[in-house]
Amino acid sequence: TAPWKGGSRCRYCWLSKAACCCSSFPDLSAFCPGICWVLLCHPQEFLRSTSSGKLVSWVLGGDFLVYGLPSHQGRLVNLLDDPKTRVLFPTEDAEVVAEAAASIALAGPEVAPSV
Repeated sequence: TAPWKGGSRCRYCWLSKAACCCSSFPDLSAFCPGICWVLLCHPQEFLRSTSSGKLVSWVLGGDFLVYGLPSHQGRLVNLLDDPKTRVLFPTEDAEVVAEAAASIALAGPEVAPSV
């Protein structure tokens, strides 16, 4: 990727620098250290400043991948093979962060259930 050259938007939340909200987000990556979080984004959603998915993966310390992007496809396949990986996707039976952390802790460091 090209180096960040500044501009009018925050490089992390992509909001205007005047509206940047990065300092208000907690770092939850230590809350569930045994989990590898993955957020899979639609290509049309990736560069939208209103896309909050990138913030979720940043706060949880996970990967933010774009569906169909060749350079992300191999990483996605490898991550999905790992039983500690959790994909953020809203469904009726989805785990909340606390449940996912508990399931990893109960399973131990070597083995974890998949979602």
